[in-house]
Amino acid sequence: MERVNLIPDDVALTWGDRVLAFVDRRFVQVLAVTVATSGFLLTGFAIRQDLLRKTYAKQTSRLEAKRATFLAELENTKAYLAQLDQVEQQLNQQMQWVMQRIAYLSSYRATQGEWAAILQEIKRAIPYGVWLTELESSGEGQLRIAGGAFEDRLVTQFMGQLKENPRFTNVAFSFAKTANIGKQAIVAFELTCQITAATMAAS
Repeated sequence: MERVNLIPDDVALTWGDRVLAFVDRRFVQVLAVTVATSGFLLTGFAIRQDLLRKTYAKQTSRLEAKRATFLAELENTKAYLAQLDQVEQQLNQQMQWVMQRIAYLSSYRATQGEWAAILQEIKRAIPYGVWLTELESSGEGQLRIAGGAFEDRLVTQFMGQLKENPRFTNVAFSFAKTANIGKQAIVAFELTCQITAATMAAS
């Protein structure tokens, strides 16, 4: 049995050509599948990215809401702390005032007996015809005495009796002036003296 090749020699495919044609057809198929798969993957990736973006947007919105709430609470806390500072300052001022009052009352209680004794000594030194209108004491123990008398000699006598009393030192004359009360002539005067160191320390 003989086989006759009816395909011309210039048209006949060799084995190698057949292999190449098969490979080319498979390549096209693989390429098409690859493109289709890539498109599917890209579409899925885009969908996933969109879902992630929406998720992140929701989370960002919640975080912004929490941040706004936190800032509002922080401002409220600052206002509350400012009020507490004002209350603390007021309490400190009141405490200082109370402590000053306590110190004053303690000092007054401790020295009221001493001042009573000083006033008693001044009363003993006042001669008949002299009266006092004002007594003023400074923190340094300086005492100012103002009053009136019927005669100048009575003022001089009052000063002399103060000088003889050891409770008073540096007795000095400030001024004296004559005035009239109705038809009665009087002498208005002012003296200064220093309370002794022991008395001043106690006061």
